[in-house]
Amino acid sequence: MEDWEEREWDRRVKQLPNKILNGIIKYHAVTLVMRLYEHIASLKYDELTLDRLTMDSFSASKRVAQREIDSQVIRQKTYDIGLWSTVIAYLADYTVYQVILAYTYYKYYQRKKARKQSLKVDMEDGNLEGAVALSLLTKSSSLAASRILGWYANAWGGSWGTLMYPGWGTLMAGQFCDGFIASVFDELQPVTVE
Repeated sequence: MEDWEEREWDRRVKQLPNKILNGIIKYHAVTLVMRLYEHIASLKYDELTLDRLTMDSFSASKRVAQREIDSQVIRQKTYDIGLWSTVIAYLADYTVYQVILAYTYYKYYQRKKARKQSLKVDMEDGNLEGAVALSLLTKSSSLAASRILGWYANAWGGSWGTLMYPGWGTLMAGQFCDGFIASVFDELQPVTVE
């Protein structure tokens, strides 16, 4: 094994526990925000709308597939179910990642500003502020587009997956389509700014 390969593997193995911990924390943060949004929805909307927003798409797709014969009707109904039953989850996911992105940019800006002050460099803050704001806006827009398109792709894929295998097909095809959209936007997703 070459020297750089060994260094790279060592670096990645050392980062693994931290990445696992970050993933668990993000998962629980999204879950908490989702429960908060569900609570807010329960205060604001009637029972019928609340049922639509919190429906189990796995069971609902099985019921639709048993009741309907026409494949277009099945796709249309499961698309609607998939779209509305995941809106809170996608909004919670977007919220958590938007907060992480904004906090990362805030810390980056504070570090740069402190560095300029410690070096006593007389530069206009407008350039730094403008560059950071533009970069944040670009990444925020990309994140929003990724989550919105992923939301629609999940519903679309789920509707086709229901035709193949109601229940599991719904979930797997929906997740596949969402994952595809996420991979397309992967380069534009928020990363830690150095």
